Amino acid sequence: MRESYSRVLRSSSQGCTVDLTGFLAAWRTTSLPDRELIDALVHPVHAGPSPALAAALAHWPGSYYWSDEPDGRHLVLTRPLARRRERWVPHLVLFLVTLYTITFAGAVLAGAIPYTGPLVFFTSGHPGYPGFLHAWSRGLPFSLPLMAILLTHELGHYVVARRYQLDVSPPYFVPVPMFPTFIGTMGAFIRLRTIVSDRRQLLDIGVAGPIAGFLVALPVLVCGLALSHPVAAEEGFRGLVVFFGDAPQIPLGDSLASFVLRRLLVGDAAMINVHPVAFAGWVGMFVTMLNLLPMGQLDGGHILYARLPRWHQRAALGFWLLVVALGTLWWWSRSARCGLGGTSGAGSCCCCRAAASDTLRSSTRSGRCHRRGARSHGQRCCSLSSRSRRCRSASDEGGWWRLAKGGWGGWGGSGGWRRLLRSEPTSQTSPNLPRPPEPPAQPAPPYCVTGSGAYLYPNQP
Repeated sequence: MRESYSRVLRSSSQGCTVDLTGFLAAWRTTSLPDRELIDALVHPVHAGPSPALAAALAHWPGSYYWSDEPDGRHLVLTRPLARRRERWVPHLVLFLVTLYTITFAGAVLAGAIPYTGPLVFFTSGHPGYPGFLHAWSRGLPFSLPLMAILLTHELGHYVVARRYQLDVSPPYFVPVPMFPTFIGTMGAFIRLRTIVSDRRQLLDIGVAGPIAGFLVALPVLVCGLALSHPVAAEEGFRGLVVFFGDAPQIPLGDSLASFVLRRLLVGDAAMINVHPVAFAGWVGMFVTMLNLLPMGQLDGGHILYARLPRWHQRAALGFWLLVVALGTLWWWSRSARCGLGGTSGAGSCCCCRAAASDTLRSSTRSGRCHRRGARSHGQRCCSLSSRSRRCRSASDEGGWWRLAKGGWGGWGGSGGWRRLLRSEPTSQTSPNLPRPPEPPAQPAPPYCVTGSGAYLYPNQP
C-alpha cells in the first residue's frame, strides 16, 4: 500500500524529458541501477486519462501502466537507464549444444543410433560414428518441436520482463547427455538481474512463460497425435506409449489435454505408438505442468506469491506434502502388484517377493529366473525382459545378503548390481515341475528405473 509521497518536483538532472507534474497530485521516485521508477497518484480530473495526459504519455521515454488503489488511480512509470552490454555468445553456444544433445536423444528414441549404456552419447554421439550425420538427423522430428516449446516458454518471460524495463538475461539452455534424463536437456531458465518493482510485474512475468509454452505445445501435440497410430495392446502398457525400435518401452500418463486430444484424433485404442513429435508435445505439456506447481522459484510459486503473498508459504508446503503423498501412493500401488519390493510393469525393474505357491518355492531352492538378464537373489527376482515383466519367484539361499555383500554401494567390483545385471540367461529346473519353455529373445529395454529413482541398465552386447 502506498502511504507517503514526495511532492518535490523532479530535477533536470534526472533526465525527465516529459513534464507530467500538472497531471499528478503526488508522486514518489525510486532510482535503481537499471531504471528509474515513478509511482504517481493521478489527479482525479486526469484519471480517465484525459486527452492531454494521454498525449503527454505518448512521448514518455519508457513504459507505464495503470493501477487502481484505494486512494485513487495510480500511474506507474518506468524510465530505463544505461543498459549493460549483453554477451550473446554463451547463450548461443548453450542453445546449439542443447539442440545437438536433444537431437541425439531423438535419434536414439527413433532407433537410428543403438543404445549401448549410460555413456552412449560419448561413444556414439560424435561425427566419427559410422553414418552419424544421417542417424543423428533422424532425431530432428523430436528435437525441433521440443526446442521450440522451451524457447517460446523462456521468451515469454523475457519479453514481458523487457516490457517492464527490467534487466533480464537471455535464456540459458541446459544440455545433458543421455543421463540422468533421456531427452537430452534439463530445460532452460532466464536470470532476473534486478528487483521486481511490484507484484503485478511478478505476476505478469511468471504467467507469461507457461502461457506461451502451452500455446506452442498444444499444436505440437495435436500434430504428433495425428501422426501416431494405434497398435495391438501388450501386457503392462495402455494409452500413449513410446517405442524403442519395435518394442514398447515408456508408458506416458495422460493430462486432460492429451486424453481429450487422443480420443478425438486416434480414437479409443488401447495402446498408441507415440510419434516423436507427439512425444515432444507431451514433454512440453509436462514441463509446463511442473512449472505451475505453486512452490519455490517455479512459475507457479511466483504467481501464487503475486496474488496471495500471505498464503504463499503455507500453500507451497501443502502442495509439497501433496506431491510427496501422491508419489508415495503411486509407489505403493505399483509395489502391490509384486507383493513387496520394487515396481512392476513396463520399463521398470521388477524386484518382488516370491508370490507363488509353497510347492513352487520349495522346488526352486537353487532356481534361477529364466528371463533374459535376470538372476534370483533370496526370494526376489529382477526381470529385465523388455516384453514380459512378470516377477519370477526363487529362493536362492542367502541371496539378498550375498547381493548386499557383493556391492550395494556402487558399480565397482565383480559382485552386487554389476553381477546381477551382467548375468547370463539361465534356466529354471525343478524335480517336481516341468521345464518351462525358453522365451523368444527380445531387445533389452534402454532404461530400467528402480523405485528409488536410480537408473539400472540391461546387458549389452
